[in-house]
Amino acid sequence: MIIEQAAHLPRQALQEVLSLGYTARTGMIAIQPPGRLLTLAWAYERYGAIGASVVLAGERYGDRAAIVDERGTLTFRELDRNSNALAVAWRSRGLRPPWPCARLRTVACSGCSRSPAAAA
Repeated sequence: MIIEQAAHLPRQALQEVLSLGYTARTGMIAIQPPGRLLTLAWAYERYGAIGASVVLAGERYGDRAAIVDERGTLTFRELDRNSNALAVAWRSRGLRPPWPCARLRTVACSGCSRSPAAAA
């Protein structure tokens, strides 16, 4: 049984390498400079997968548009910086782990009884 499984290893290894190549060509993964990898490892350890994704996008896409709405464009770098500022403000008001929280960019809508400033 072990010999039969070992016989499939070269074919499986080839499939893995081909899949990795396809994934890299689509842009899903890319070779990163060492400094960026350290930043991403630090962000993943500190913020977890979701929080690190904002840091990753800020590092990788920088000045590309992340959010475009009627109020203008927000770049990935600005999104990272703004989310950090919001987290610092919440922390200064006493919000601490493990309390989960999230906030998307406030959008004005008809029929809302509260202003965006009141929701903050």
